[in-house]
Amino acid sequence: MNLADAIRQAAQSNGSPLPSEQRPPTIELIENPAPQGPVHKTESTMEQAHEESRLPDPPSPAVMGGGVVRLELFLSPEQLSGLFRAVVANQHTVMTLREAAQYLRIAPSQLEQMANDGKVPALMIDGKWRFARTAVDEWLNLQGRQREMEA
Repeated sequence: MNLADAIRQAAQSNGSPLPSEQRPPTIELIENPAPQGPVHKTESTMEQAHEESRLPDPPSPAVMGGGVVRLELFLSPEQLSGLFRAVVANQHTVMTLREAAQYLRIAPSQLEQMANDGKVPALMIDGKWRFARTAVDEWLNLQGRQREMEA
């Protein structure tokens, strides 16, 4: 599930349309303007500006140099809770062959051959390969360390 799907699911958490007084989740892309030079503010003016505006402090000049886009989500507490539940519900500790192949960004047939050869940690359950996410992560780390030591 991608972020947009999780947001949609959170917005429709109970299956009924949202009441008109509730704001649906909105996404605003705001391009940050180029810095206008150093800005010096006293502590009291910074506090007043912070109280007057809901916007967060602008990013540091190091971030401003690149093509930065800020993504803001306006979700009600119920929608936010639903979003987190949807994301967590799709985070399984055991992956199927297809999920593990997608996670490793290789072809499922290649991963199946690696599992058959015992090159990757996998379990055969009811004739289907299953991969523990933590075991795959550890295996990836070991592969990286071995390549570093060989170099």
